[in-house]
Amino acid sequence: MNNGYCFKYGDTSFGFTNNHGIGKLCIIDVSFLFLCHNNFVGMQIYNSYIVKVGIRMATGTHTVEIPVDVQTVWDYVSDLEKWATTVPAYKEHEIINDKQSIWTFEGSVKGIRKTIKAQVDITEWNEPSNIKFELKGLSDNFTGSGHFTAEEANGKTTMTCTVNVHAGGISGAVLTPIIKWAVPKVASRLTESIARKIAVFS
Repeated sequence: MNNGYCFKYGDTSFGFTNNHGIGKLCIIDVSFLFLCHNNFVGMQIYNSYIVKVGIRMATGTHTVEIPVDVQTVWDYVSDLEKWATTVPAYKEHEIINDKQSIWTFEGSVKGIRKTIKAQVDITEWNEPSNIKFELKGLSDNFTGSGHFTAEEANGKTTMTCTVNVHAGGISGAVLTPIIKWAVPKVASRLTESIARKIAVFS
């Protein structure tokens, strides 16, 4: 039972493993040094089930200093209509109510073209320094969260944007390389873009 089968899709490896005679389809994110303790076994074992392994979370955080007071930053950031189109890969958004919106993103990452739709729910709204939100994938199996914070000192405001995304399910194995590449870039580009616009229009 030590012979086996393994194949790769992008940064992800797939194979059948054996544990006490039970076949398991093992999805391994090889971009992290994950060690599979089981032995690969043959395709003839059909009684298989999914084993979640590896790390499927991506985090992006970026901080900028803007030469304006914190209220000016809040007035801009709290109105998403002012900066929505600056989000990388933005296609469109729909406001459901003052706490919820639906966003559609479209782009090509590492040769994979994707259209992703997500629901954004505001969970905290503390003027003028903090906005927290949660993400839920509508087109793909992922969840996430994030926040904007702003702190004033000596007439300048330090603004930080943080985004966390976790890919789940079988599709998460394919989605993981995308979010690991995209999420840090989204956080940095969005923060820098907002900072530039605030500085120009203030």
